[in-house]
Amino acid sequence: DSGNLRLFRMKESLALGPYMARYFAAKMWMGEQYYMQIDAHMTFLQDWDAKSIDMLDKAPSEKPVISHYPRPHTADLVAREADPAPRL
Repeated sequence: DSGNLRLFRMKESLALGPYMARYFAAKMWMGEQYYMQIDAHMTFLQDWDAKSIDMLDKAPSEKPVISHYPRPHTADLVAREADPAPRL
């Protein structure tokens, strides 16, 4: 066990919706340098991780937050890579 994965189990009957799920996920943060929350239906552009770190490094804040409303998971990200719309 390398400690790279944390699992929180809950009976479906006790689930309180996506907002509480995100809250519980946020409580699992243990001081890692990066923290990311995504939905299960996300798609990623090639080198998304390096691009994200570059965006964080260039942000004019000590603790930057990157947020956006993603394209549908069926979008052709490679064809739209030059678009200025926010996406990873």
